[in-house]
Amino acid sequence: MERIERQQLKSLESDKEYNSCVFYLDDETHTIKNSRFYHCSFRSPTSLILKNCKFENSNFSYLHLVCDDEISLEYLELKPNALTINFHIRKIPQEICQLRNLEKLIADRSRISSLPPEIGQLTSLTHLNLRGNFLKNLPEEMGELTRLTYLNLDVNKLTCLPFSIGKLENLTYLSLRNNALTDVPVSISKLKNLSNLSLAGNKLNDFPATISELPNLADLDLMGCGLAKLPTSIGQLTNLRSLLLYNNELTKLPAEIGRLKNLAKLGLSDNNLQALPGEIAQLSALTELDLQNNTFELLPKEIGELTRLTELNLWGNSLRKLPTEVGQLVNLKILELTGNQLTELPREIGQLVHLKTLSFEGSHLTELPAEIGQITHLENLHIYFNNALTKLPAEIGLLTNLRYLIIRDNQLSELPAEIGKLTNLEYLDLSENRIAQLPKEIGKLSKLRELNLFNNRLTHLPCEMTNLTSLTLLSLDGNQFELPLEMNKSPQEQIQFVLNRAHT
Repeated sequence: MERIERQQLKSLESDKEYNSCVFYLDDETHTIKNSRFYHCSFRSPTSLILKNCKFENSNFSYLHLVCDDEISLEYLELKPNALTINFHIRKIPQEICQLRNLEKLIADRSRISSLPPEIGQLTSLTHLNLRGNFLKNLPEEMGELTRLTYLNLDVNKLTCLPFSIGKLENLTYLSLRNNALTDVPVSISKLKNLSNLSLAGNKLNDFPATISELPNLADLDLMGCGLAKLPTSIGQLTNLRSLLLYNNELTKLPAEIGRLKNLAKLGLSDNNLQALPGEIAQLSALTELDLQNNTFELLPKEIGELTRLTELNLWGNSLRKLPTEVGQLVNLKILELTGNQLTELPREIGQLVHLKTLSFEGSHLTELPAEIGQITHLENLHIYFNNALTKLPAEIGLLTNLRYLIIRDNQLSELPAEIGKLTNLEYLDLSENRIAQLPKEIGKLSKLRELNLFNNRLTHLPCEMTNLTSLTLLSLDGNQFELPLEMNKSPQEQIQFVLNRAHT
């Protein structure tokens, strides 16, 4: 497609991409096919017959769309500032409603405050995106769009939905995020083909019971809906793959949640959950479980039955210990334990042989079990803030795939010589500890790019650190070197500076 940029034009052509052009057209009707208009301005009254055209960030002084049976308009995209913004009509033009062959209409962020009843004439429409407008309600005639499979009404001001929405029996995707809905009509239960439904950001307060009658629902998003409980009927949604319930007011889960045999992702962060039902063990397909920011003190032993889990987020709870059954989660790749009250890790942690990221910042660990050395796929190990570690086990040297090791703000007084076996390590943060001496083996970390030794008790550096030729960032502030450092030097110059001063 030929691209035409930054020109003043008196004519239009098909199969062109116009960018930042200004048009001064005559008052005749122009037929255009398969063209794209970006940041264009139409400075004269314009009548168009269109087929498969896109307008993005374009400005019209006046637009008249002409219907022509010989030219079937199947796709029309009206992006921000196109058609409806810059000439402020604030509604779908009547002419568009005559385009009975139109299959896809995109008018997101176009300041539309209402839809005409004639919208129901677009009987070929399969894709309708009205995201980011000012719609408060929808006409009942929306129910005539029976071929619609995709409907996006996110970020409007809708307070209710028409009962006729139940006629959209081919609908597979319905997104209503961030509106002002307090309920959904019972007719929504007729959307038997619906697989993706989002009501996130609406103040529903109660789980709409009619949702439980959608047999093919696979993805359900109810984030931030003010839900205090889930009905037992949630167990009817046996085809659910993703259930997002973040940022609600849930205090418990019904046992029937165990019936969701196909559920792969369960998001429960930012609720008031204190316990999980034992039936959680029945979620045999679950791969992602997010329990962040709840009030768990214990996890049920049944958690170990979720053997397909690859991600488990327990950030910001009140856990004091982990059940030994956590060692059964052999497919786990990410385990987030930050912000709990843990004082120890079970030895079974070593059974998580596929784990790549392990984080437990802000806990109260006094030691790491030797079994941590069995997690040989580990790439990221984060242990910092308010921990009480005084030493690392020698087995830390077995983690030869480790790339990021953060052990800041602990009480380490020394490092094991085995630290030198971490030959893939790129980032090492040992700041805010009590280390007085580094082992000479630290010089074997040939891939190390960043080393943070801020606020320790170092009085000298081992000469082997001159081998750290990949080092690009070194922090030595807050140590006990006898002479002040010239910190504007490169890492290698800093190391040599300290070494030279140690011999003078």
